[in-house]
Amino acid sequence: MEYFVPNSFIETLAGLIICLALVLGFVSLIPVLRSHAIRLLALFVVAALSLFSNHWSTYFAGIFIIATAVTELEFLQNLAAIIRGNKDYFDYKKETLSIEQQQKKIEKEQELISQQGIEGVDEAAAGPPTIKSYRATISAVHPNIDKLMTVEEKALDKMEEYYKAKIERGVRISRKGKHIELDGIIPSVVDDMVSEKIIEVKYLRSPNNFATIRNIFPKMEDLARAYSEITNKIAKIHIVLVVEGEEELNEKQLSILKQLIDLSNVAMGYSVFTTKQLGIQ
Repeated sequence: MEYFVPNSFIETLAGLIICLALVLGFVSLIPVLRSHAIRLLALFVVAALSLFSNHWSTYFAGIFIIATAVTELEFLQNLAAIIRGNKDYFDYKKETLSIEQQQKKIEKEQELISQQGIEGVDEAAAGPPTIKSYRATISAVHPNIDKLMTVEEKALDKMEEYYKAKIERGVRISRKGKHIELDGIIPSVVDDMVSEKIIEVKYLRSPNNFATIRNIFPKMEDLARAYSEITNKIAKIHIVLVVEGEEELNEKQLSILKQLIDLSNVAMGYSVFTTKQLGIQ
């Protein structure tokens, strides 16, 4: 029984933390609280083991592990770059866009779409543009920004489920006067051989607007190239198309999209959703 009696304050504190960890273990059985409970459980176990060990090396390892859990992934990237002596890594700057900046980014994208002169007109469709499609073109120049922000948010949520990783949202990368803005990015953290994943969300008012994607496709390729040039890292871009309503892209359109990606010299992937699938009214 004497083995269970703590000999010092440090052991007492470690024992209390272990008890809290056990409580969190039961809490993690509740689906709604599982994610946060498991993270706290892991942190408490690390802290308790460090205290029980009572050695400077375990304290250092514990601080490092806990810091990586409560700070942004950029912490690991910076630390790895310091250890490797990679001076070029710090030549670029990463910052999060404000809500207003994200809205301006979306507005610029919609202006680009309207400049293509094809919004509301599918090249594969037979016959000239109609009055109805022309009106759709005019109304698409300044769509509901709040809705487009919601579309982007929901689409990125889906991609977090797909990749099982946190996406840094609304990011600007800059270096020596050159900058790019991204809807989302999943950093590779410490492994330079694993590509960083750029997530770009594109909204289509209907499947008939698919020609828009064909026209702006080169700009998405340029985005991935610019990211690699600025950061000196491998980049893969994942295009997320969100179609208004419940009508999905047809087989021909999906075939064209796949062909564009297969023929590109930039590493790419794609996902297609409807606003109904994303739960957007």
